[in-house]
Amino acid sequence: FPVTILQIDKATAGGEGGFIFVENSAASTLGNKAGIRFATNTGASFSGYGSYIEAINTNAGNGAEDITFGTWNGSARGERMRITSGGSLGIGTTTIGSTLQINGNAAIGYSASTAAPTNGLIVAGQVGVGVSPAAGFAIDASGSGDQSIRISTTSTGSGANASIRLNATTEGQWLLQTGNAGAGGIVTGK
Repeated sequence: FPVTILQIDKATAGGEGGFIFVENSAASTLGNKAGIRFATNTGASFSGYGSYIEAINTNAGNGAEDITFGTWNGSARGERMRITSGGSLGIGTTTIGSTLQINGNAAIGYSASTAAPTNGLIVAGQVGVGVSPAAGFAIDASGSGDQSIRISTTSTGSGANASIRLNATTEGQWLLQTGNAGAGGIVTGK
């Protein structure tokens, strides 16, 4: 028996069951939408719906669809997150060029009260790039030849750019260089 106002139940062992099907049956047209919309009573100033989950047609030829998630911020509805038909995820953007595209800041490993810098990233804990770090920060670049970490600024003058270059062909060598375009002091060591 139902335990909520709407309950959908279909027993299918090892298969599909219990679906809700929502369709926009108009001819395939770019921008066609079908979805689920949510609303809570917020008083006389609110009308319609607030948050939503929608499928949106992004290719009229083959009917490809993105899934969009939107919320009501108190004055307007807006898309907040999108999963493209190709499986990429965009947060804060509708133009997704990477598997994960975030427009804005991101905090990883921090409490909700910690804000990352504008359009930046803040990470608490260990960070590994191409390798799992034993502790702290580690980078592993496969291949041979010079592998480098470069820290640079848009300013000019002495010390404006600094880079640490690791030479993969000579174990244990490092190079610290300061200055612009190869000029400046160089320190090497093991």
